[in-house]
Amino acid sequence: MNDAVDHVVYADRDIERMRDAFEAIGLPPQYGGEHSNGVTHNYTVGFENGSYVELISKLDPDAQSPWWDAQIDGDAGPAAWALFVDDIDTQTERIADQGIAVDGPTHYQRERPDGELVEWDLTVVGDRELGTAVPFLVSDRTPRDLRVNVSDELAATPLVGVVEVVVAVPAIEDHVDQYQALFDCEAPTRVDNDALDATLARFPDAPATLAEPRSPDSSLAARVEAFGPVPCAYLLGTPDPTAAADRFDLSAPIAWGTDEVRWFDLALPGRVGVIDRTDD
Repeated sequence: MNDAVDHVVYADRDIERMRDAFEAIGLPPQYGGEHSNGVTHNYTVGFENGSYVELISKLDPDAQSPWWDAQIDGDAGPAAWALFVDDIDTQTERIADQGIAVDGPTHYQRERPDGELVEWDLTVVGDRELGTAVPFLVSDRTPRDLRVNVSDELAATPLVGVVEVVVAVPAIEDHVDQYQALFDCEAPTRVDNDALDATLARFPDAPATLAEPRSPDSSLAARVEAFGPVPCAYLLGTPDPTAAADRFDLSAPIAWGTDEVRWFDLALPGRVGVIDRTDD
């Protein structure tokens, strides 16, 4: 399967607060428009490799969103993620053959502010809310650059795009088999991480890490209690961490297994970091 991250979702009641927070760290969003459900709208932060961060909120705060309503109302920050696939029918069938629940593909669309219609197909994977415990699948019907544009500011930076998603779970063991089947990969490597106060399970050749809280009193444990298994951090790849640190206001490098991560100082829940990797 093409293991490229298609996009990751940030959710909040205040879409302008998210826009301002991402702009403040040097990742300027562009308004994407209203979804066809008539309830949600978004901004996007697009990267060179075609991946993007979607900032999603509700047009009417009292409305019920069909996707990630609890995360939006709870200002969760990281909320869901998706993988890009060329042949969504084949990949949906392959995943179903692994004994993993699937629903789709289903056709979706939204109208951009300039009137262009963006269309794509989506498959829900797993038996939990869309893109939370495991990613959903996305395949474009219209040209991909209609769905997201890379800003000129980001094209000139050493950031490649989203290359890894960290999913907070109550217990790693409950999710390992499903992740190995989904990504057709070997068993993960486990390491402790003080920054998240978690045990990490990092899967080889897959854009995924599981994070299990080490303490029941940690903020990560509270997040899992509030939202269930859900992403808690997104990592952007770069071939040159030093250049990325020079371009952006990043933390000192922190051990991430055998790698290192530098975090943005993002004024929102969850984390966004930079890791020495491309999507090759």
